[in-house]
Amino acid sequence: MNRKNEIEKILKKHNIDYNLVGNNFMISCPFHEDKNPSFGISFEGIWHCFSCEKRGIWKEFLESWGEREQEVSLIEIVKDRLSADINDELITNQFLPSDFVPYDEPPAKVLERISERNIKKFGIGDAKRSLPGYFVIPIKTNNHSSYACRHLIRKPLYLKRWLFPKGFRKVLFPLPEDNVIILVEGLIGMMAVQDFGYVSSCCFGHHLTSLQIHQLIDSSVERVILLFDSYEKHFVNSIKQTFRTLNQIIEIEMMKLLADPDEITLEEFYESYENRISLSNTYIQFRVGKFRNLVNSKIGGRM
Repeated sequence: MNRKNEIEKILKKHNIDYNLVGNNFMISCPFHEDKNPSFGISFEGIWHCFSCEKRGIWKEFLESWGEREQEVSLIEIVKDRLSADINDELITNQFLPSDFVPYDEPPAKVLERISERNIKKFGIGDAKRSLPGYFVIPIKTNNHSSYACRHLIRKPLYLKRWLFPKGFRKVLFPLPEDNVIILVEGLIGMMAVQDFGYVSSCCFGHHLTSLQIHQLIDSSVERVILLFDSYEKHFVNSIKQTFRTLNQIIEIEMMKLLADPDEITLEEFYESYENRISLSNTYIQFRVGKFRNLVNSKIGGRM
């Protein structure tokens, strides 16, 4: 969403000097002495200091002004946004079911989807009394814990494949620990990508939440490779939404598979990885509405 007019109005209202450089408002950085303005605010509302490397977003930027009784400056809002610990946004920990037991020897139906290495790595088990027919995947990031439940049958009749506890909060899992990461929609796909030898995180769906974006910004990630479900109708819109949110901050690439990561071979995955495309280098095509044609031409058909 282009917020150029709104941001410019607020800067003028509070007498904040700025220069327009490309698609950015440049002001003095609030985090250090900055005689030569190095703090950029993109027209989409993403901010980044090119000197001290502080960066972030304020999706609810305009709403914040309406919530404050006294008049404050844009700089103060930016300080408030960054000073809040990311963990403050997380909900109270959700404890595993009382009858949960990690697998010692996992059932064959679980091993069809998840390797024994990942079963041990993520502490996967079951709760046969409270959640019969499902296996349980513990989810831990920083001081936040939760869990997800997946049915033992790949496509069960009349039952949900996935169950989540009430109030489940979408986080990146596991937390990024590298400067390049592959983002996958689902937990099973994420584990398959890890088995292929690549660093991967699950985002629990095809849209990144504000919390997940904060986690990316707070990490050492410099390049994100999107591996969303390309056979789904939401594929193009999901890629566009993520690109618009992160393209000013993190280099973004994408790759396409014809099936879920756990349903393909290593050779097929590697070929797709080698043929990934950089969205950051195709911004002009994206802006003029040729994104769908770009996707189809670059990665259409079997790779």
